[in-house]
Amino acid sequence: MSSPRILIVHDSFAIMGGAERVLVRVARVAHQYARLSLLLVFNRAKAVDALQAGLFDDILELDAPAEFSPASLVEQWRSRGRFRQALAQVGPAASIAFSYPAAVRLALARTALDGPTFWVCQEDVDSLLSRRLKWRRRLAFSALLKARTRIVCLNQDSIERFIALGFPATDLVLIPNSPTPDQGGIAGDVPEGECVSLRRRHSIPQADLVAVCVAHLNPVKRHDLLLEAVERARSAGTNVVLVCVGAEFPGFAEHASRLRELTASRGLTNHVLWVGGRDEVREFLALADIAVLASDHEVSPTFLLEAAAAGLPLLGSDAPGVRELIHHGETGLLFGAGDASACADAMIQLAQHPEQRLRLGQAAQTRARASAGAMERGWETLFASVLR
Repeated sequence: MSSPRILIVHDSFAIMGGAERVLVRVARVAHQYARLSLLLVFNRAKAVDALQAGLFDDILELDAPAEFSPASLVEQWRSRGRFRQALAQVGPAASIAFSYPAAVRLALARTALDGPTFWVCQEDVDSLLSRRLKWRRRLAFSALLKARTRIVCLNQDSIERFIALGFPATDLVLIPNSPTPDQGGIAGDVPEGECVSLRRRHSIPQADLVAVCVAHLNPVKRHDLLLEAVERARSAGTNVVLVCVGAEFPGFAEHASRLRELTASRGLTNHVLWVGGRDEVREFLALADIAVLASDHEVSPTFLLEAAAAGLPLLGSDAPGVRELIHHGETGLLFGAGDASACADAMIQLAQHPEQRLRLGQAAQTRARASAGAMERGWETLFASVLR
């Protein structure tokens, strides 16, 4: 008897982000239980190799309009047929969507499915509700409910919001993001001399505090707020250097240019470093004193998990998805979302109290190590129940 097949569905992507990293981790677990097929919607992803294509027995492509709109209804209907053909070709025992559009397409093609469907919700639920076309949202949610799509949420806040929207609690699964099983100490175990050497290698100037932010250059990440906070801290006499690791987010090139212009206009050229995208960020965690994220909203930012595992104290906005990962006063500090002055005050506090940084970082690392591999264990349990 041949082993079952699991179909993973994802949109085309241009950069390797948090959603894709979660996809790879889930695929590694799924590979232990079944053969894997990957269906990419829209255009072929340029970064397919980054998804570790060796995990998949085959990779299918399907062109479809990127957005549901009145002008695209005919083409959407045609693509629905092509989607069903692809599903029939694979014959999956289970299908997993890794984006909201992919989940809706999967739900609309439900008659071709033999097994259950899952949607790994990595979008902020409020952002889904703010879609301009209400009829499109009603259509999408109706399709998800009718297909009994099981929604895998990365935090409890998302679970509660979906229940409020009318989704049955039995169709919601909580599998929190977590450090990978092999993630241990990084920054906390780096000797002082090596930290100095790393800073020299990356041309990090002397500072009272070196903060690292790993995030794509997307407006929701609020790099502009961090620039203002660094300026305020420096005006108050605290020399903060901000290291920004992250690629330009597709479609936001103008935003990335504006951030660099702001850096120059605020006189921060020598105090804010834009190092671009990196596949490996451990060195940047090792040279930093703190990890900072000022996003307006997140789901479960991998960066903060990695920083905690590295033994860094965490500084973040009191916003959905961020506050769940930072225990204020225990593993880091929270500041009001959108409040650059409060962010600057927290930077100054952490710069002036190295013993507090050490205590927060050690607590963050202890929590991270205790939860390492929790995501993998959650998916192992799910696959064992679905494929038994």
